[in-house]
Amino acid sequence: MSIVQKLQDNLAALRQRGAESNELVDVMLELSEEQMVSNTSAALMLAKEGLEISRRLQYPHGEAYSLALIGYTEYMFADFESALVDLEKALAIALGGRSEMGQARIYSVMAMVHRSLGNFDQAFSCALKALKIFEAHPGTLMHAWILNSLGGIHHDLKDFERSLKYHQDSLAMFEKLSREEPDNAEIGVGRARALTGMGTVYQSRGDLNKAMEYHREALGQYRKLDNPEGESRALNDLGILCQECGVYDKSLEYLNASIAIREKLDMRQALAGSLLELGRLY
Repeated sequence: MSIVQKLQDNLAALRQRGAESNELVDVMLELSEEQMVSNTSAALMLAKEGLEISRRLQYPHGEAYSLALIGYTEYMFADFESALVDLEKALAIALGGRSEMGQARIYSVMAMVHRSLGNFDQAFSCALKALKIFEAHPGTLMHAWILNSLGGIHHDLKDFERSLKYHQDSLAMFEKLSREEPDNAEIGVGRARALTGMGTVYQSRGDLNKAMEYHREALGQYRKLDNPEGESRALNDLGILCQECGVYDKSLEYLNASIAIREKLDMRQALAGSLLELGRLY
């Protein structure tokens, strides 16, 4: 039986009791996090329900955890402004508690959101705060994620050598974790994101063949995971890269495929980005 199925069974049993409790919230949010990659919409619904119950119970850990998960799903749907608002609320509550790892997880997602919004100083600050905590607990999934984030931030700062090193370290850590937990979808997504980061660095260096290799591998990873949000991102990246390579028919194919997914998932901000790239192609 899978972890998701066990959590679903536990949640159903707790619901049958008919009483709200901290335990109900904990299981609900654990299930939300487990489904974050495989069923993001369901994860968001569970996190929102967990938030409502946590507030009624005056359960601060549940409230912070719920807000962090909501912020993460909003990030995945490219709703960066909303994500930042909810993550800042989560952090304010978490800083009043004793869980440094919880704080580090929130800082990690905030770093990704700030980077997406172009707030590089804030992204770097959040990433370093998270890294300091994770280095005391090395080799965790979130440690791998923050290395990937730092790779992206250094790329934005044009420090391509350091960016590539962070992405390579992140990829190595994700692959090690994957050998230990081969069915963990979030690890698989992390591996894909590290591959994307490496492809982007090579693209910026002008090594377009190497960039194409990594971006295509990332696309294959997302498809293997049946992760449409990630697939749309990889398709968009390949569309941009093919445009740069002068392969315009293939660029059009990739961008249209990305747009179709983003329209279906109502990923409005990400869709706007793909449409902008399509306009540049024409």
